[in-house]
Amino acid sequence: MPENTINFDIKLVVPHNLERFSEMANASLGLKADSRYFKWKYLDNPAGQVLAFEAAHEGEPASFYGVIPEIYLVRGQPIKIYQSMDTMTHPKYQKRGLFTKLAKATYDYILETEGNLTVVGIPGGNSFHGFVNKLGWKHVHNFRYFFLHKAVFSARTIFRRRSVLSFQHASEMTPDLAQYFQKRQPSRAPISNHIHADFFNWRVFQNPYKGFQVVIMKDADAVLGLCVYKIQDNGRCFVHLLDFLRRELFEVHTASIIRHLFEKTSSQYVYTWEPLEETIHNALKRCGFIKNPYDRGPFSYRIPFIVKSQSGEIDGVDLYNSRNYDLPPLMQD
Repeated sequence: MPENTINFDIKLVVPHNLERFSEMANASLGLKADSRYFKWKYLDNPAGQVLAFEAAHEGEPASFYGVIPEIYLVRGQPIKIYQSMDTMTHPKYQKRGLFTKLAKATYDYILETEGNLTVVGIPGGNSFHGFVNKLGWKHVHNFRYFFLHKAVFSARTIFRRRSVLSFQHASEMTPDLAQYFQKRQPSRAPISNHIHADFFNWRVFQNPYKGFQVVIMKDADAVLGLCVYKIQDNGRCFVHLLDFLRRELFEVHTASIIRHLFEKTSSQYVYTWEPLEETIHNALKRCGFIKNPYDRGPFSYRIPFIVKSQSGEIDGVDLYNSRNYDLPPLMQD
């Protein structure tokens, strides 16, 4: 059918029968999304339901663009910021500008209903240039991988005294873990994810897609920290979140959790995003974590972080300055 004869029905997504997007998600993203996935991500988010627009042709989903709300701490105050996610167009309808139309409709709707617009994103290679060149997003930062080989870690810590922490693997939110989130010291960064018990339970334990594993660190009966990780297909251990009750505990106990990960997973490498927050960065660096400075070879891929904002700031904090953020990989949609 010639391009100019196709009429698309563009409308706000009504969050029911969301599995109608399953076939398009698989065809465009290779994402095997089912009703569990859509319910978890689009409906059960403790910060609120998905906000999205869709394009349909003769009742068939042709394209989708959406954002999900999340709560960030901006100078210690909880503020809603949206995250861009699940950009998809069915292969039959690509190269017709649907992504741009749906994204603009979404941003206009947020501005009209809320009076302000702040959206963050971790785009894939196929959509990055569309966000930046066509939709006015700012490319704020490229996260590099911070990685450590088991042999290097063993050599650096061979004479280091082991901490007295005990390790327990967790698969659900428990009272002591919920209490941990009530007591944990937030990041010192001007902008950080608000990691509380409801968010963690949703993002980690209830996630039907990622397959996260969680280890908590205890001193006697008190939870002092936790680590969210996943074993990748190549056998490497990727850390999505390393967190402690207080900032000074990173220096004291980071080596212990890294040792536990090497022993528990039998991985040759443990890696994560290079932290923007200085305390975490220094703690990992002392363990031997390094980055690949080149554009090729192991761990050379850069993860882009982009921002779209009406004003470019929140409460006087510059949204386009990467030094204002503390963002672990767990934040990635």
